[in-house]
Amino acid sequence: MILKLCEFTPFDALLSYQRDRIKCKLSFIKITLNFKYEICILFSKRMSPNTDQTKQCDDKSNKKNIDIVKSTSQNIDVIKEILDNCRVWQLRSILIIYLTKIPTAFFMACIVYSAPVPERVQIYCKDTTETNSSIGFSTIYHPAIVDVNDQEFSLSLCDTRADIKEHAWLYFGHHLFQMPWIKPNYSVMEQSIDSNLYSLMPCDIFDFKSGNPVTSYDILCSRGALVVLTQGMHLVGIFLSGIVARYAMKATSPKTVLRSAMLLQIVCGTFAGLVGSLVIHLVFRALAAIGCAAAFTAGSVIFSDITNGKLRVASQVFYDIFWSIGIIILSFITQYEARWTQLYFIISYPTLIIIFLTLFLPDSPSWLLRRGKLKEVQDILITASNSYKSTAILPANLTYHLQRQSTALVNEPPPSRWFSLWRGSLITSIRNFSVHVAFSCFTIMYFGMVLNMASYGGRNNLPRSARFLAGSEIIGCCLGYFIAVNSKIKFMSCGVFNLIGSGIALSVWYWKDYESEFVQNSTLLYFCLVLKASVSCAYAVLSSCTTDLVSSDKKAILLFSSVLCGRLWLLNAPVMVSLGTFYGEFLSLSLFAMTGCFGGLAMIIIDLSLKIKGN
Repeated sequence: MILKLCEFTPFDALLSYQRDRIKCKLSFIKITLNFKYEICILFSKRMSPNTDQTKQCDDKSNKKNIDIVKSTSQNIDVIKEILDNCRVWQLRSILIIYLTKIPTAFFMACIVYSAPVPERVQIYCKDTTETNSSIGFSTIYHPAIVDVNDQEFSLSLCDTRADIKEHAWLYFGHHLFQMPWIKPNYSVMEQSIDSNLYSLMPCDIFDFKSGNPVTSYDILCSRGALVVLTQGMHLVGIFLSGIVARYAMKATSPKTVLRSAMLLQIVCGTFAGLVGSLVIHLVFRALAAIGCAAAFTAGSVIFSDITNGKLRVASQVFYDIFWSIGIIILSFITQYEARWTQLYFIISYPTLIIIFLTLFLPDSPSWLLRRGKLKEVQDILITASNSYKSTAILPANLTYHLQRQSTALVNEPPPSRWFSLWRGSLITSIRNFSVHVAFSCFTIMYFGMVLNMASYGGRNNLPRSARFLAGSEIIGCCLGYFIAVNSKIKFMSCGVFNLIGSGIALSVWYWKDYESEFVQNSTLLYFCLVLKASVSCAYAVLSSCTTDLVSSDKKAILLFSSVLCGRLWLLNAPVMVSLGTFYGEFLSLSLFAMTGCFGGLAMIIIDLSLKIKGN
C-alpha cells in the first residue's frame, strides 16, 4: 500500500485532470456545432419551402428588368447625350451657320442704297431731232435748281419745258445766250412769272454720264418702280426658297444644300450686277434670294439637330441677330461704295469665306441616321468628343446605340399632313390659325420696315436709320429670349408688347401738320423703334416656341406651313412701302402699326387658347 501511493505522484494527477478537461471542451464544441447546423437547416426550410418556385420568380423579375432597360435606352437620344457635353464644338458650329444670315441682309437691303436719285452732273435730256448736244445745249434743257448745294433736281427729270427748244434755237451760240438758262418772262394773261409748272412736256431720251441701276436700265422716270420690282422679286425668291429647300433636303443632306445655295447666291448676285437688261436682272435677283434663304433654312435644320434644351432656344432666337448685324455692316459699306456693279461684288464674294468655313461644319446627324450612314455619324461624334479633349463620353457600344436609333428613325410613322392641323377641336384650330396670322403679320413687319427705312429719315440719313433699326432688332431678340425662357405667358407678353409699340407708332398722327419736318429731321424714326423691337421680340418667340404648341408628329408641318404663309404675305411689303410715296410717309408707318395690332391680338389668342382645358 505504501508502495502504490508512492508510485501515484502529484504530476500524474495534474496530467489526468487536464486530459479530462480537454475532452469536456471538445464535447461541448461538437454539441454546439450540431445545434447551429440544425438551426440553419430549419431556418432554410421555413424561408424556402419550394426551391423551384423561387427560381421561377427570379427569372420573371430579371426579364422585367431587362425590358425596362431596353425601353429606357430606346427613348434616349444618344447623339444629343454626347453632344451636350461638347459646348465649344456646338457653339463653333452655330456661329458658322449664323454667318449665312449676313448675305441675306445684304441682298435684301442693297436696293434701298443703290437706287439714288441721279445728280445733275450725271444726266441730261437729249435732243431727239438735232445732233448738236454740247454742254451748253444740254444745260439749257435742264430745269433750274432752287438751291446751289442741292444735288437733286427741284423739278422732275422726266419733264422739260415746251418752249425750251425754241429758246435754245434763238439764243444758243448767240451773244444773248444765258448760262444757266433763265425762264423767259411770260405775259400775265398766259401764266404767272413765278410758276414752275408752265408748259411742261416729257423728256423722251436721256444721256447718261455714269452708271447706276436707274440709268443703266433707262427707267429714270420710273425709279420708284425699280425699287418695288426689285424688292418684290427678292421676296418671291424668299417665298420659293422654302419649298425648294424642303424638297432638296429630301434628296441631299442639309450641309450640301447649304453649300449649293451659297454658290447659287454668289453666281446670281454677280450676274445681277453685270447684266444690262432689267428683266434679266430681276430673274437673277430672285435666284440669288433663293440661294440666300435656302442657305439659312438648311443651317437652321443643322443647329436644331445638334442642340437641345435652352441652347436650342437660344440658337433659334439669336439667329436673327446676325441679320441685324448684316444691316449695320451694309450701312458702313455704302458710305464708301454705292455704285451698282461694285456693290454687288462686295456683297456677293464674302460668301466664299463661309463656304470655306463649312469644312468645319457637321452635317445633320438625324438625316444621316435615317439613311443608314452610321459611319458618318460616328465620325461627327468622335470629332465633337475630341474638342472635349476626351473620348470618355463615348459609350463602348456606340455603334450598337446608333444602329438602334437609326432603326427607330426609319420605323417612325410618317409626319402628319397639313389637314391634320385643322381636324382637332375648335379651340385647337383657332390656335393654329392664330399662329399663321401672327407669322404673317410679323414677317411682313420684320422685313418690310427695313425696306421702308428710307422713309423714316430721308435718303441722306439712310445709314443712320439702318443702324437704329438694327439696334432695336437686337434689343428685341434679347427680350424675346428672356420671355421664351422665363415666362409662362410668353405669347401674351409679346402680344401686349406689340400693342404698345403699335400705339406709339400710330400716335404720330397727332403731329400730322409736321410730316415733312418729321421725315427731314429723322423724328419719325424714333416712333418706329419701340415697334421694331416688339416685332423682333414676337418673331423670336414664334420661331423658337411654335413647335411646343402641337404634338411631335405635327411640329414640322405647323412650322413649315406658318413660315410659308408668312413669306407669302411678305410679298405685299413693297406695296405697303410704295404707298408712302403717294400718300405720305405717315401712311406706310400706320399700315405697319395696324399689322402689328393684328399680330399682337393673334399672340394673345394663342395663350388664351392654351388655358382652356383639354386643348
